Amino acid sequence: MGLMTGLADSLGANESMICLLIALLLGYPAAGVHRYFVRPLGPGIQNLYFFLAGSLIVVFCFGWGIAHCLFCLGVQYVILLVWGKTVVSPMVSMAFQMMYLLWGYWRTESDLYDITWTLPHCVLTLRLIAVAFDLWDGQMKVEKMSEEQKHRALWECPSLPELCGHAFFPASIMVGPQFSMRRYQSLVHGDFEKKQFPPPWRLALGRLGLGMVYSGIFVMFSAFLPWDYPLSDEFLSRPLWQKIFLIGVWGKLNLMKYVACWLITEGACMFSGLSFNGQDESGNPKWDGCRNIHVVKYETATEFQQMIHCFNTNTNSWVSCYVFKRLKVLNNKHVSHVCALLFLAVWHGLHLGYYVMFLNEFLMVTLERQVYAVMGRNPEYVKLTNSFLWKLLTWPFKAIWLWVGISYALIPFLLLTTHKWWFVYKSLWFWFHGVLLIGYPLAKMVLASVLGVNGRKYETDKKTA
Repeated sequence: MGLMTGLADSLGANESMICLLIALLLGYPAAGVHRYFVRPLGPGIQNLYFFLAGSLIVVFCFGWGIAHCLFCLGVQYVILLVWGKTVVSPMVSMAFQMMYLLWGYWRTESDLYDITWTLPHCVLTLRLIAVAFDLWDGQMKVEKMSEEQKHRALWECPSLPELCGHAFFPASIMVGPQFSMRRYQSLVHGDFEKKQFPPPWRLALGRLGLGMVYSGIFVMFSAFLPWDYPLSDEFLSRPLWQKIFLIGVWGKLNLMKYVACWLITEGACMFSGLSFNGQDESGNPKWDGCRNIHVVKYETATEFQQMIHCFNTNTNSWVSCYVFKRLKVLNNKHVSHVCALLFLAVWHGLHLGYYVMFLNEFLMVTLERQVYAVMGRNPEYVKLTNSFLWKLLTWPFKAIWLWVGISYALIPFLLLTTHKWWFVYKSLWFWFHGVLLIGYPLAKMVLASVLGVNGRKYETDKKTA
């Protein structure tokens, strides 16, 4: 029995998950070595160090699978050299990198969640595409740029060492977060050091500790609610109302592994200095530049829209910047929203479950917005719902509803294969789809009548709310 296998068996966890956890934890010593030994040696050595450290982590987990990452990195550099700041560069980058990633999924995907070389490669794909877009933005006049573009745009093509170090940054090569080339350049060129703030040890270790707590809870309770629990006879034999609540607990438990990974990597990014995000009004440093999960907001959220703003925020920001906002020429936010979610589904993989889950998300967010827009147009109701007492009394019910709904929507994402999630949805009588497609529109009409407001479209409601 190998060391990794024995460790996994003793912890009651999957061997590949233990390997991933070790890879994430390696981001901390890598950040420490950089901070105290490599950083004084200049940008060139730092680029080489980050590339080698990140490469070793990928090799540790996937061996020769790193060849795919290196190949796409080389192709991306050629694309940047050949097409530079033209619009062709991001178009070719998007097409090639996404096609290669999909080919990788086609070669490696199974009916289960397999941790293969496509895990770091999907992170790398977004990172390389972003560089092409940022270089293209660099040809724009500054006065025509959005604030986001001003912080991301590249005025000249990055060097190959910069591209390698940025792509293989050890604290984020496995599961993210995404960060711009400009942020990386600020780190290696010492721009973050000019304020001479002490290392955020406590914050970094706090994220690490919290991440390990989430990881421990997930491993502990997965023994009782494993990923395939909704397929078990024990679950299927229960009455519908029990299934609904158990799915809520099951979904929240399974999301803990993602929260754990993001917290651990955020701590490593903090310690490396990459997370530095300026100063607050009191002059204290902010270290939230690489945050991917707002834990307090996540645990206290009561609306589907709130979850979008606190869960996987870095990836959502990437899609917003490089997909959603680039489609403003369509002059239709709903179409842009659908295209952004479709891109996310494709990026996740080939299983139909991904596409169904993001369709569920679109329905949930859109229909919820419409209902809240109607309620928001009655001043007395707004005053009531904004009161502390109302929020305190309604929070448990709204939180339960949120997690019951989200977990229902996540079933295709977590079970992946069509016959599994379809079987579970049938056992649940597709109840939440009924609520979304019938209950929410009906609630919108009833509320409009009761609250004395008309049922104009959501865009109009939002402007007058």
